[in-house]
Amino acid sequence: MKNNYIILCFAFLLTSCSIKGRFYGLYGYYKKAQSENPDLYKKVDETSKITNFNNEIFKDKVIVTNGKMVRKNLGYNEYSVVYIWSPKCHSSICIPPDLVQSKCNLKNLELYVVSEYYSNEEMSEKYNLANNIIGVDTEYYKSSLTKKYLSRFLFDLTGKKEIDRQYLFFKKGIYQASYTTLEEIQLQ
Repeated sequence: MKNNYIILCFAFLLTSCSIKGRFYGLYGYYKKAQSENPDLYKKVDETSKITNFNNEIFKDKVIVTNGKMVRKNLGYNEYSVVYIWSPKCHSSICIPPDLVQSKCNLKNLELYVVSEYYSNEEMSEKYNLANNIIGVDTEYYKSSLTKKYLSRFLFDLTGKKEIDRQYLFFKKGIYQASYTTLEEIQLQ
């Protein structure tokens, strides 16, 4: 009888608990985001004849690409910063892209915002950015798990296996270091 009561309580607990919403940060949600708003995304790969991700060329589009293509574009600038942005994050370290752009402008840094995962609501917002928001091509990396595709993207971008900070600093397209805040970056 006691075992039946425990099983009944456990069954009730399982049926009464549910998780609503998405696990942003765990999964990328590219397919869902792209199917809901296909006009927002422009896929760019090695076969594309794209020379930069300037927002004037791809007006308000999210560029879906891989780390190698981003690294190629970084080479056109003296100093660049790649900001790994988490659209749904509301922590004090999660700064809106247009504020990061303003800070980069003051330091003469070319900014590239890479979204950690896909969220149509935040990614379709009109930020004042010089370059388009970049989404990681999850199909290229054959994974929808954020940790998996982001680590592969960052390796293609930097050549380093472990990147644990959100501001990546490049000089003439060559990775220099990663930082927790933009203020830490010192130009020589």
